[in-house]
Amino acid sequence: DKRADIFAFGAVLYELLTGKRAFEGETITETIAKVLESEPKWELLPENTPWTIRTLLRRCLTKDVHDRLDGIGNVRTEIKLALSEPTAVSPTGMVSAAQPTRRLWAMVVGMVVLGAVVAGLAVWLFIQPSSPEQTPNRFVIRPLPPTRLTNLAGREVAISPDGKHLVYLANVGGTNHTLYLRSLDDFVDRAIPGTEGAAGTMFFSPDSQSVAFYAAGILKKVSLTGGSAITLCQAPTTWGSGTWGPDDTILFSINDSLHRVSASGGEPELLVALNRDQGENAHVWPQFLPGGENILFTVVEGNGSQYHATTLSLETGEQRTVLENARQAQYLPTTGHLIYEQAATGNLMAVLFDPTRLEVTGDPVPVVQQVRKAGAGYVDFTISDNGTLAYVPGSVEELHQRSLVWVDREGKETLVTTEKREYAAPHISPDGKQLALSMHKEGTSNSVWIFDLEQDSFSRLTLEGSIAGSATWTSDGKWLTFQSNPDDQRNIYRQLADRSGPPERLTTSPFIQMPTSWSPDGQLLAFQTTSQGSDWDIAILNMEENSEPQLFLASSSRECCAKFSPDGKWLAYVSNEEGRDHVYVRPYPGPEVKFRVTEEEGGGEAIWSPDGTELFYRTGDRMMVVSIQTEPRFVSGRPTVLFEGSYRGGTSVPPGYAYYDISNDGQRFLMTKDEGQQGQIHVVLNWFEELKRLVPTP
Repeated sequence: DKRADIFAFGAVLYELLTGKRAFEGETITETIAKVLESEPKWELLPENTPWTIRTLLRRCLTKDVHDRLDGIGNVRTEIKLALSEPTAVSPTGMVSAAQPTRRLWAMVVGMVVLGAVVAGLAVWLFIQPSSPEQTPNRFVIRPLPPTRLTNLAGREVAISPDGKHLVYLANVGGTNHTLYLRSLDDFVDRAIPGTEGAAGTMFFSPDSQSVAFYAAGILKKVSLTGGSAITLCQAPTTWGSGTWGPDDTILFSINDSLHRVSASGGEPELLVALNRDQGENAHVWPQFLPGGENILFTVVEGNGSQYHATTLSLETGEQRTVLENARQAQYLPTTGHLIYEQAATGNLMAVLFDPTRLEVTGDPVPVVQQVRKAGAGYVDFTISDNGTLAYVPGSVEELHQRSLVWVDREGKETLVTTEKREYAAPHISPDGKQLALSMHKEGTSNSVWIFDLEQDSFSRLTLEGSIAGSATWTSDGKWLTFQSNPDDQRNIYRQLADRSGPPERLTTSPFIQMPTSWSPDGQLLAFQTTSQGSDWDIAILNMEENSEPQLFLASSSRECCAKFSPDGKWLAYVSNEEGRDHVYVRPYPGPEVKFRVTEEEGGGEAIWSPDGTELFYRTGDRMMVVSIQTEPRFVSGRPTVLFEGSYRGGTSVPPGYAYYDISNDGQRFLMTKDEGQQGQIHVVLNWFEELKRLVPTP
């Protein structure tokens, strides 16, 4: 109750005055033990601390709640008296001037108010005993700048079944998309090694000690206690989702169909196929129901416009729709409720559900409002077995507003347009008059848009309803090539930039593909693909020969993000064959020799200068430049820093993809800059008590 807040106030005030904690411990458990067993070291208080404040501290920090101050209003009175004292007397009897004391307390009072709120919450959450009748408690987790929550069209928060750990997907300066771990009995976030490039969604093991996640079309797992991430299997899919069952099997999506694989890895088994004839285009969000004989999952129809909560019998294969207009449904065995998002509203609903009869009872009731939706696909909420709810509030636009800016070689910024949207991967047309870029608008999927630099206007290139992005101009500026998935396979299409014709499909593959560069003559398209069991490989499509694409670079390492040189004789690309991303250059079509142009710290997002004499790349927040000589032999200079800035980078699918472009004169860089919020995660402890109040069980 309020007496815990008063205790916390005293702890914060003591630490501000002494620079030491009132009760020091390396862990929450040790700190609580110190609270119970010891007293603060009162001799550490500054000599000019007024005696009224010394008495106040003792009455705040007494163990006996009956002896503690009755209300925080008394604190304000005591501080006011201390500020009005003409002199301050030290324990030794020395008299000091009141003015320094007054200045000291004026500063302290302002700091204490904010600190007491935080500390009071911590004391209340972790010292008070847990009980079934305990009321819900709420607090907020914010990534520390420059870390931001991402938006990669997935559910990007996950809480462990035991409610002790929270994992979320974030980036630093628009780069380094990584899973971060926050233990709810701590105040520190830490990046989980081996999860760089994570995307889609993540989910915990039943023992809460490991996390499974998607990265570059691969399903992986990593232990929270340390160690390398382990590849389980290939998992190319548009809708990444899954669940880790009690029998140590994982249900997840491959090409948007549900599969099953051992948590130790192996060959995936198709669990249930999509019924295309009935308009199904994805089966997502599987969950084992009690007993393990049935699973609950969401059927997506109408290319992401309709959602149905559905059950599947693992024994007979029988499917049953249990709730219409329900996205991302989750059953809570502890309370007997089905929680889901009322499609496209961002509101969480609850309804009673009978897992034996496989049917809902009663009417749905709204329980949480304004949960962030990631495009048409996911809703950012997660619930633990013991009743902790975590969710990201608000809209994607609020979180991911970005500006388009020109940045010159000295780092000076100039706005391209005053309009802020969720821009990504801008590329300049060969004549320098237009930009092609990916853009997300609330309630829709990513699409390719064209921005007219002279008219300061946007127009949409790709149709609504399908995901499209990574647009690349042909050298003559007539065509735009992009990744799209109208039939749920993320392959490569092209369309006339003046929109005088429909899109044309260039590749057909079960693997994810992204175009990255056209040769100067417009005959060769370099693209990356998740084929051959590796992260990414580089392939070439020869338009003149009208033949099937051919792999150019393929290995167990990741090779991606290929860019033809202006003369078409060289390819710059990114690979992690040395353990981290580096930029390499090799002749095209051969011989098989390569030159690394980055130094030991590595880098990615390589782009040639228009005249081919320089190669640019990014490492962290730094834009680097390397001088290049190709005749009579290849020679690269030493990389130097051109400018620094927290601009969005390409580290999602895949790491190393260039999310910026360079002007035709080679003097300005087209960048996207985050202007939105850092993002925050709302956590509600003991949420089941509120749920049972809103939707009572029989």
